[in-house]
Amino acid sequence: MRRVAERLDLDPAMVMGRVVAARPPTGGAEQATARAPQGAPAASPRRAAELTSRERRERALLAMCIALPEDGASYLDRLDDAHLSPTGARAVAWLRRNQGDPASNLPRDDDELAGLMTELVMMSRDEPASREAMELNFLLLEQRRLEDELAAAGERGDYERRADLSRERAALVERIAHTQRVES
Repeated sequence: MRRVAERLDLDPAMVMGRVVAARPPTGGAEQATARAPQGAPAASPRRAAELTSRERRERALLAMCIALPEDGASYLDRLDDAHLSPTGARAVAWLRRNQGDPASNLPRDDDELAGLMTELVMMSRDEPASREAMELNFLLLEQRRLEDELAAAGERGDYERRADLSRERAALVERIAHTQRVES
């Protein structure tokens, strides 16, 4: 459980909670309620999944890209799948095609994307946005991408690549520290 928590950048208790709350392949809460004996308490519905730190950062950055579309366009171009969760990657693809008005023409058959885009548009109106904050969020996503690559290189035994990535990460950590000083 701890290894999964580290790979997902989550608290181990949160991982355990997600595993326990996860819908089993047999149908989950709906079927459990339907099969519950008379007089037995009904199964409680699943609570909404909590976001990882990566998902929170990517959503903050994407909301700022909506709030500041001219600055945001360059960040949308720099983001790739290695920076993002699968849902975040879909949101970036949508924003690249619909940056002028991301809430218009949302797909009716994709509730997940429509819900995320609605959330991002609302965040873009409520949360402050600045170039500096966008840069910091991007750098933090970049740091996470590098850490994932470092771990993969270590698992493969590619120590030369790991050394290169370690140097790149050290330079990135300095940039993050500088960006944080400038922002405060």
